Amino acid sequence: MGAFGIRGSYGSAPDAAALREIGPGVEWVSLFCYSFDQLDAMLAAIPPGVRVFVPVNNEWQEVRGDWSGWAQAMDDFAPRFKGRVHIVGCGNELDLWHWQPPIGKPQAHLTPEFAANLVNVAAGPLRAAGIKVAMSSVASGRWPDYLREMADGCRDMATFADLHLYVKRIDNLPANPDWQEAQDALNVARDIAGLPVLSSEAGIKVDDAGGEDAQAEWGRRLVGLSRVYDGGTYCPLILFAYADGVGTDKEQGGQAFGMIAPDGRRKPLWREVQKACGGPSESPVVPPTPPLPEPPTQITSGPHGEWIGSGLLRELNRRGWTPLRGEEQARLACAEGELVWTGQDARALKWEAA
Repeated sequence: MGAFGIRGSYGSAPDAAALREIGPGVEWVSLFCYSFDQLDAMLAAIPPGVRVFVPVNNEWQEVRGDWSGWAQAMDDFAPRFKGRVHIVGCGNELDLWHWQPPIGKPQAHLTPEFAANLVNVAAGPLRAAGIKVAMSSVASGRWPDYLREMADGCRDMATFADLHLYVKRIDNLPANPDWQEAQDALNVARDIAGLPVLSSEAGIKVDDAGGEDAQAEWGRRLVGLSRVYDGGTYCPLILFAYADGVGTDKEQGGQAFGMIAPDGRRKPLWREVQKACGGPSESPVVPPTPPLPEPPTQITSGPHGEWIGSGLLRELNRRGWTPLRGEEQARLACAEGELVWTGQDARALKWEAA
């Protein structure tokens, strides 16, 4: 059976507290970032029991823009993230960038054969580390053609195909006859690929849905579809997106996908997904959690122990770091320890070594 997940990106991703608020029905997260170090920081905020999908492409520091670091990056990724990452996507919407990029010119070298080779190179080290392998996601108007050729070149090495569910209906929502039903599209993808099919991004814009309430209903139906989707084991349908900040500058307002508005407002999409995932009926309105701050380099002494100095505190404030919902004590895990809020005074930000 399938499962439900949520997509976040570096700087705008769900942490353990947010996942608890949304509910136990969130079994997966997709984490989009640009380096091993960023992924380490994001993983530190994900609780045990939540599985992780990570798309890797040439935006990653280790891969480089010309893809020349792909093989070494996969060799290094596997042992570093063994046991913490469950599926790696080898590229992201390469068919779109090959044929109809949202910006720039079509990239002729991103052929289906190129995408298949990414899988073939990555499969050895990733499989040895127990990490499953997904082909590049597809999302263009010609995705069936690209998927067919890509799968023919790497079917024996990949575990999954990945179809992004955009401009798709769920149980006739929205009632646009030009849009394909999401379930039908997944079935077509499975027939073409000859493999189980997951969706690492599934979303609808506010205006396309017909308003925030309709977008919320679409999200609720996506959760329902994920429960009955017979895609095989480990086949999540992952909502795009956790917050509007995950999208581009153009994907805001009526063009936004997220559950959380830029001002921290939980949108109707949040509430409907939360109800479908078994979360509490009400959530406090708090800003989305920003990325974890870097471990402090300077600590000054105070009457209550070792406190972060005012200079670093200003930097945390600049980044928007705040205590979690005014609790008496809240913790954010960092790579080498924890930042601990122990009261109502901003001076009580304490660094504790792990």
